[in-house]
Amino acid sequence: MHKFLIAFLIALSGVSWAQVTVPYRIGDRFGIADENGKMLIPATFDVIDVHAPGEFTATKRSANGFKTTYITDNKIRLSDTDYNYFNLDSSFITAVKLKNTGDFGADDSRNSVTDVYTLSGKKVFEQSYRFVNFIEDEKKPALKDEILIITNDLNGKYSLLLLSKKTMKVTRTFFENAVDVDTDYDRFPSSFNVKYVLARETTLNQLTITFENGRIKTHNSEPVSPSSGFGRSVSESYSSYSPPPPPHAYAQEGIKSPQNKPEQINDNIALEIKMVELNKRYTEPFTDQTMTLVNHKLTKEYANLVKVDGKWGYFGNQTKNWILPPSYDEIILDEGKCVFCSTYVVRVDGVYRIIETEHNKQKTYPGKFVKIPHFAKKDFGREGFQLIQLFDEDGKFFAYANQDGKVYYSR
Repeated sequence: MHKFLIAFLIALSGVSWAQVTVPYRIGDRFGIADENGKMLIPATFDVIDVHAPGEFTATKRSANGFKTTYITDNKIRLSDTDYNYFNLDSSFITAVKLKNTGDFGADDSRNSVTDVYTLSGKKVFEQSYRFVNFIEDEKKPALKDEILIITNDLNGKYSLLLLSKKTMKVTRTFFENAVDVDTDYDRFPSSFNVKYVLARETTLNQLTITFENGRIKTHNSEPVSPSSGFGRSVSESYSSYSPPPPPHAYAQEGIKSPQNKPEQINDNIALEIKMVELNKRYTEPFTDQTMTLVNHKLTKEYANLVKVDGKWGYFGNQTKNWILPPSYDEIILDEGKCVFCSTYVVRVDGVYRIIETEHNKQKTYPGKFVKIPHFAKKDFGREGFQLIQLFDEDGKFFAYANQDGKVYYSR
């Protein structure tokens, strides 16, 4: 009986881990539902952006601006905030407000104001920063009950703090008011080095911290030769100000290209293929993602679109084989979701399907759609679950769906 209970709990844990949640549209509003459509968070939001499995930013628009809500693991962590985006880092939430989204740039940290929160929504520091960096490896943590944090305040000065995870209080300040820092992770998590210069001083110092059994073993700061000076500063190398967004979800907004007829040699051979291009500023959560079909020039030595008996196929000129057989009214190139695969959207009689090719093998997903599908996330939250976005003919986002054709939408 005891073994059975343990096996049951392990199985239950696996089911919980594998639960998939998606934005679900009801009417003109979005909420969060499980993969079967059961609502977990009510549909009260105008926009929901997907970051990772179980991680979303939900936004309400109003005449006075917008309010963002940060959601992880089916829980609202921060509600109705003024932040432009959020990051989940080392079990902390960094919430970033941009002074001007039009001036957003990877190196312009002066444009951002960052606050740090716990997962329960408690603000960790009274003051705000330009950015913060957690000195941690979540897979191999150096510290058990504490965490090192480099902060860059609103005046551009750096500090290195030791924060207790239990009390959420700073237990030690290694340095503060530094004008530049350079971090060295080469021996982390056994040790960590950081070079820094304090304000109004010219001495280059190096702080070395060693770790043992989840605690700080030693820490020592000493002047070093300027010849061993700075490589890249923490603001350039490790700033949380500019996290790497999923490219399909956060592509910078561009100019929509006209959906012209692809260039052709004749009526039966095309030198261009329509390709999916997504448009969205991830720093503007109040905006909807849009899709444009742009003309992508083919390398004729590699492949061409070829029409046979009124149907288009994709022919490999090197292999002399059909990559896609001539069976479709339209073929659209979508971005691949794996290293050696390609993804295509095909249309027959007003119905769209998704085809993935890899190593000369072809897989057609069962879902059939009347709106244009985009393969948004592969193996999203669980192997075999594919998250699909649907767009109308004008390129406006409609709703999410899965690989089997289930659309997460109801009136």
